[in-house]
Amino acid sequence: MRLPLTICRQYKKLLKVRSSVITYSESSKTSVRNSSRKRGVPGRRTARKALLQVLYELDTTEHSIEESFDWVISEARLNDDGLNFVWEIAKGVQYASQTLDNEIEKYLPSWPVHQLSAVDRNILRIAIYEMSSNGGVSNKIAINEAVELAKKFGGDNSYKFVNGVLGSFISSKLQELDTLNQTDT
Repeated sequence: MRLPLTICRQYKKLLKVRSSVITYSESSKTSVRNSSRKRGVPGRRTARKALLQVLYELDTTEHSIEESFDWVISEARLNDDGLNFVWEIAKGVQYASQTLDNEIEKYLPSWPVHQLSAVDRNILRIAIYEMSSNGGVSNKIAINEAVELAKKFGGDNSYKFVNGVLGSFISSKLQELDTLNQTDT
C-alpha cells in the first residue's frame, strides 16, 4: 500500500514532478549533449528530482530501496544514464546515510538531523555525497542543484538553509585542504 493522500506538503510537491517529467524516446537519442536537451532527453536535474523522490520515500516509509526506485522510475522515464545515476547515488546515500548525517550535524550543532524536514535532509545528503564522492560533479554544480531542488520541493526558506549548510561544508573542506597543503610543504 502506498502513502495516504494526506501526506505533508513536500510529498505533494514531489508527486507533482511526475506529471511534468519529460518522456524519453528512442528517436531523440543523440551524442551531442546540448542537442539532446533540446530534443527532450532528461538530464541530470530530472534524475536528481527522481533521486530525491526515492530517498524521500525511503526516509518516510518502510519500503525497500528497490520498491521505491521501481515506483519512482516507472513514472520518471529516464534514459539509461539517468537510471544508473539515480540507482548509484540512492544506494550510496542509503549506505552512507549515518556518515552523511554526522557530517550535516557538524554544521548544525544545535539542530539534530532527525528534526530537519525529510526533503531538506535528503537534499543535503545528496549534495554532500556528490561532493564527497568521485562522481565528477563540481562543488558549484552540486550546491546549485541542491538549491534548485530546495526551491522546488522545500519550504519557503529551505533554499537559503541548504545553501548555508553546503557553504559551511565547502569552507570547512577548503580549510582542511589548506592545512594539508601547508603541512606537506
